[in-house]
Amino acid sequence: MTPASPVLHYLAARQRDKDIVVVQSESELAAINMVDGACFAGVRAMTGTSGGGFCLMTEGLGLGAMSESHIVLMLAQRPGPSTGLPTYTSQGDLRFAIHASQGEFPRLVIAPGDVNECFYNTIEAFNLAEKYQIPVILITDKHLGESHKSTRLFDTSKVSVNRGPLFVGDRYKEEGEYKRYKITENGVSPRVLPSTKGVIVKYSSYEHDEFGVTTEDPELTTLMNDKRFRKLEFLTKELESMETVKIHGDKDADLTIIGWGSTKGAILEAMKILKKEQVKINYLQVIYLSPFPKERVGKLLESAKNTVAVENNKTAQLVSLIKENNLEDVDHKILKYDGRPFNPEMLAESIMEVV
Repeated sequence: MTPASPVLHYLAARQRDKDIVVVQSESELAAINMVDGACFAGVRAMTGTSGGGFCLMTEGLGLGAMSESHIVLMLAQRPGPSTGLPTYTSQGDLRFAIHASQGEFPRLVIAPGDVNECFYNTIEAFNLAEKYQIPVILITDKHLGESHKSTRLFDTSKVSVNRGPLFVGDRYKEEGEYKRYKITENGVSPRVLPSTKGVIVKYSSYEHDEFGVTTEDPELTTLMNDKRFRKLEFLTKELESMETVKIHGDKDADLTIIGWGSTKGAILEAMKILKKEQVKINYLQVIYLSPFPKERVGKLLESAKNTVAVENNKTAQLVSLIKENNLEDVDHKILKYDGRPFNPEMLAESIMEVV
């Protein structure tokens, strides 16, 4: 679905060379449920869509959460609501991505800001999805997804595959009946591929016990909810050692720009213009948005003298996350919500006006 279609086009042209399966499904409902099923079968799988398609995928997203599947979903934003401006860009779906689907469950939301981050963050998304058995949403937009940019070759020596606690073998030899949703210290249960000898792998959209058998027992319901949410504690600790935020520019800056996603390019170019005007400036880029990197953002905001948020939406959704998590506001906001990305020269002028 526009503007997520470039991912489909790119992968479809390379599926035979790269030994992958690419399917253009008949609907968004089919797409997300195919990914859920592929995860049950044991493979890595992802889908891509935009806001309207994501609306339809939310039930399947919840299925992935309840079944503790490692689904990866790329959400390419465009202006809404409804059909909106289907071939233009926006950053209006951040809150939607963080809260989509009924009920409460852990998820990871990552917002790459350029081509390089799309590559490395997608690998991180697959690794963390499998390691913690949670849905991961890569949130991009029309501007990032359909722009062209020269970059250096990706360094594959910096990446690796982590499939988490996945048993691969002919026969599962652990004592006792296999528990797909075994209650563990970190909330992550052992995975076994279906058809492995000696086990039955159960999968359900209903609340269930450790074996995967449907239950409505209040005590078990509480235990399984707590199990799933314990993953966030360990995930948050792991993210502390990862590049969840980036700081660009002068350490001792008079002005700090705050942004996320595809505004990165325009912000960096605007900074070059402002430096020529002797403005000491830096840029706080938030990449991991849920769970929110509260401690890192808080420390950087403490040292900031003057702050301005730059977002392609009406309601300053990143600012609302900062208020929610850090109980702090920014000094100024520059918001654009006409479907067009920021122009670096115009952005530099707007920043000078608020400084």
